[in-house]
Amino acid sequence: MRTAHRMIALSACIWIAGCGESAGGDRNPSADPAESTTQAVSPRVRISAPAEGDTVNRGDVTVRLVVEGLVVVPAGVEQASSGHHHLLVDAPLPELDRPIPAEAGRYIHLGKGQTEYLIEGLAAGQHQVIALVGDHLHVPLNPPVADTVRFVVR
Repeated sequence: MRTAHRMIALSACIWIAGCGESAGGDRNPSADPAESTTQAVSPRVRISAPAEGDTVNRGDVTVRLVVEGLVVVPAGVEQASSGHHHLLVDAPLPELDRPIPAEAGRYIHLGKGQTEYLIEGLAAGQHQVIALVGDHLHVPLNPPVADTVRFVVR
């Protein structure tokens, strides 16, 4: 019987202590885990130029890339939460479990860690560019980190 009384008393103490905290009391607001926890940002890439639907007056187009939640490093550098850019110009997505192919003018590797690239000599008409982030071995990140824009060259 004594054990039962002790358990009830202990439960009551825990309950009372918990009530004191939830009432605000003398708690330090900066100790609130919700305030001190930084949420991790999911890796993203965005093509900031050209914009979706832009019309470009000549065949040279500068592509600008912005990343969030990862570090852009040169190809071959193995580092956590990092990768480097690849541009797919009027080309389909490659197999996502293999290295991104290299093909002049279609599958462009920005292997020095660049975040900007000048695509030269695009013919008049509609075009699509996909930015795809690859790891140190050029394999797309999993899940894929990609963005697509479509634009017109006059």
